[in-house]
Amino acid sequence: FGAEFFVMASTKINTQGSIEFIPDAKPAYAFDAQQAVTMTTEIGIRGGVKVWVLEGLFELKGGIVANAKCVLTGGEDKTELIFCHEGIKAYVKMKVTFSIDGQGEDSSNNQGGFDGWESENSATTSEEETQEWVWVDPLSADDSPHRTTLFGGD
Repeated sequence: FGAEFFVMASTKINTQGSIEFIPDAKPAYAFDAQQAVTMTTEIGIRGGVKVWVLEGLFELKGGIVANAKCVLTGGEDKTELIFCHEGIKAYVKMKVTFSIDGQGEDSSNNQGGFDGWESENSATTSEEETQEWVWVDPLSADDSPHRTTLFGGD
């Protein structure tokens, strides 16, 4: 029987842009950048039991995934920094496996199975279920109220 817990984070930057300035004229901006930060938290529990001819394995994994973004976008009149996200999702995966060994003892063919032993006369049943929930709906850069003008504009 055991349990595990880990946190993963990753980031990606994609940037391109230009600023054109002509003396005695209004500057023209063309700048687009996006940085995404994905946070994933997953926890898992796994346990097994073997009693005479019965073997059982139970696995439960659950996690939360959130993907936040900072978008820097510009046009001819202004450049804005916008905070948005792709939503927050939670999921749970459950797997249950049972095996019945018809011989009542371990065979010595070493073909795998729960403990590295498997009988030719065994029957295995496995069920897996996954559920997913959206905790927070995605917020696009166009719809986000979380924005600030960096330069340009009125």
